[in-house]
Parts: sequence; structure tokens; C-alpha cells
Amino acid sequence: MPEIFLHAGAHRTGTTSFQACLALNRHRLEEGGYRLAYPFREGFEGARLRLKMPDPRHDPRRVLDLFTRAQRHLSGFAPGPKGLILSEENIAGKMSGFGQERFFPMARERARFVARALPAPVTRVLFVLRRYDGFFASAYRLRASSRKVSSFDEMKPGILSMATGWPEVVTALRDGFPLAEITVLDYARRGESRELLRHLVPEAAELALEEPSRLENASPDDAMLEAAQATLGAESGENSSMNVEFTEAERALLDARYVADLERIGGMRGVTLLS
Repeated sequence: MPEIFLHAGAHRTGTTSFQACLALNRHRLEEGGYRLAYPFREGFEGARLRLKMPDPRHDPRRVLDLFTRAQRHLSGFAPGPKGLILSEENIAGKMSGFGQERFFPMARERARFVARALPAPVTRVLFVLRRYDGFFASAYRLRASSRKVSSFDEMKPGILSMATGWPEVVTALRDGFPLAEITVLDYARRGESRELLRHLVPEAAELALEEPSRLENASPDDAMLEAAQATLGAESGENSSMNVEFTEAERALLDARYVADLERIGGMRGVTLLS
């Protein structure tokens, strides 16, 4: 049976660097028997994946249209002799709901959507997650660099009161890809992108892979965000001073939740946690 190895993100965990690693080593991996699929971004060589998935705003007719298109598109990525390596960070969902007490609310629907649209079952899923404080701050910085946003202080209450977190996302991936081995990796021990690839495809350890030389998709600092918001036309005083920080008490709360959530994930059936 053809194998599909799925790197499912998450956002702000070095996904762009991982995809740069796939592009850099594309010829070696293809010669080794693997087919690759990763999004068209950053000018990466061989990037052809353009996968659109359902959002909460989509009605059933739109979802059916998206599925038909996704199935047709993914049919062009038949696994090679040793399988297909696919990297797509948006399977869990977009980051736009953060701050409204929503943490990847479409993860289950999107995982099932992708599973049904792929040309073969997924045999292994790799998901990298990150401590909540660093994750939310990095996600906010990325969003604020390209669009007008509310201040981070305005968003924090929604972040701190969210009812769901990483365990629900991991459960959605496990249920969406029921034939797959699920490996969850703590961002703190992510290491190099080529090492991350070996967590996803252990057989790739036999190949001499290169590591990308430049840092991809780094988060902008506060001064850069202030300049970006001014350029985007934020109202005077609305975001005149960007302070993307949690207080010590807020970090302690988020850290305690993260530790508890890792314990939950570590006890899940069918999930291997590397933390």
C-alpha cells in the first residue's frame, strides 16, 4: 500500500523552515523514492501544493466544491515507491480566530476533509506544538505585520479563557487520520529541520540531507510592528505602542495549562509524545 507521511504543522513552529528543507533536498528525496508536496511559498523549488479547506463561513455547497477541487488537485501527488511526504500547516486551521476564545475550531472537519481527498490513507502524522505564551505572541506578531489588528492586551482575555487547546487539536488529527501513527513533538526539542523530517520519515535517516542555511519566517519585533500598523493605517493611538507580552502571572497560567495538556496528550491512545 502506498504510504503518505503528513507534516500537519502547527503554525509558528518552524513549518516554513521545514518546507525549505524539503525543497533543498527535493532531488535527494525523490531519488530515494519519495514524492513531495508542499505549498507554493517563498519561491521554494518544486512547490506545487495549493490546498484550500473549509472555514466556518462556508455553506455545504461551498464545502462540496472545495472537496471536489482538493480531490482533483491531490490526485496529482501520487506517492512514489517509498511514499509521499506532504507538509501543510493549515490542516488544523487558520490563526484568525485567536482572541475570540476559538482555538482551531475547524481542526476535526479539516482533518477529515484532507483524509477523504488524498489518493491514499495517511500512515504517519507529525505535529509540532509550542508553549502557549510563545505560540500566541508569535502568531500575533505575524498577523500584525500584514494587517490592522486590535492591541495584544485586548486579545489576551480571549486567549486566556479559551475552553480548548492542543489536546483537542491532536484528538482531531488522530480521529481524522485513523490509520496513521500520530507523533507529537514539543517545539522546545524540535532541532534541525532535517531531524524533524526523520521523525516523520525514519527511513530518511539513510539519506545525506542538507539543512537550510537561513532562518525562515522570523517574527517581527515591536518596532517593526509599530511601523507596519502605521503603514496599514491603524487609527492614531490604537496601536501606537506594540507591547506583545504576557505578564508573569499570565505566563504562569499558560505554562501550567501547557504542562497539563502535554500530560493529557501523552496519555492518548495512538499518540506518541516527544517532549
